[in-house]
Amino acid sequence: MGEGDESITITATDAAGNTSTTTTKAISVDTVAPTIVSIEADAANQQITLTYSDALDVNTIDISAFNVTTGNTSNDVLSASVTGNDVVLKMTDNFASGAAVVVEYNDTNGDQATAIQDAAGNDVDSFQTGVVADGYIRGAKIYLDANGNGVADPDELVPGITTDRLGNFILSASDNPNGYTIIATGGVNIDTGLPNKTSLKAPAGSSVINPITTLIQTVVENNEGTTLVEAKETVNKALGVAEGVDLTTFDPISSLNASDTDVTKALTIQKAATQIVALIELATQDKAVEDAANDSQNIVNNLVEQIVTTETTLDFTDTAVVTAAVNNVEVSVQVADIVAVNQTLKDATSIQEISQSTSRSI
Repeated sequence: MGEGDESITITATDAAGNTSTTTTKAISVDTVAPTIVSIEADAANQQITLTYSDALDVNTIDISAFNVTTGNTSNDVLSASVTGNDVVLKMTDNFASGAAVVVEYNDTNGDQATAIQDAAGNDVDSFQTGVVADGYIRGAKIYLDANGNGVADPDELVPGITTDRLGNFILSASDNPNGYTIIATGGVNIDTGLPNKTSLKAPAGSSVINPITTLIQTVVENNEGTTLVEAKETVNKALGVAEGVDLTTFDPISSLNASDTDVTKALTIQKAATQIVALIELATQDKAVEDAANDSQNIVNNLVEQIVTTETTLDFTDTAVVTAAVNNVEVSVQVADIVAVNQTLKDATSIQEISQSTSRSI
């Protein structure tokens, strides 16, 4: 029996073979679970609202199924309530307005009374949110690299998923059951208003997709036998970031916007991310889309080659580093010009200065 309107015809026969009058009854069958549509954070009221495509059953939800971080810090769910299409999560700790919110929901026990579900008992899918950033990027399309070639091929587009006005996206468990690399393309930087022309990627399970996660994933792809853990350690070392910082989940822009205790670390990370993009954008400017994409990948590969072979922190204002990065790439600007832009970004002391320098230079 499928989804939608159905009819059941009933005829009863007794032991003597007598047949009753035939009765037909119309029924409606609901086998489709609601899908998550959006997530909104309300710092003033210390709550997060999950909005679904259909009305939900008013039941007691298992709050242990949620893993939430606000501003790069774990924040326990205090309670969960259902109203119409919404699930409202009341958080234990206060969080700042503008702080990044990452929500993961895992319905590990399957069909159960405490899962998020509709009135027909259809459990919603597990999901994880993420953000695309080199500056938050709205309107970026999300791809899953099924063939492992590191490129966002047309048939790998995840239908209906683009980053929202704050750069956030939501992937359900059924969207990426095989754990493919996540690729983001296009969109607009909400801080600078500039179009995003750099393809960004991250390992499956990442809550951040930015130029640094692109390096991490490329280290894995280009170095056979290298694990994700090893790739993270390698990139952290090359960027001068402490070993314990997970750059696939740490959102530097969130920390900078909230001026939290991680602001110094976040500034270092965000400057590196922006310098990478500046290098790529300047080296590929005025090129056709396909040529720019190919050259961008070559530049990332060249940076990764330096990352895995150097024992020192990579300096994107070093002429030798930039020269090696654009090796075999035809560029219309001077290496000295790229170095000068990256020096300005390196000297920035705030997220505002980074954005302003980016707007003027790219």
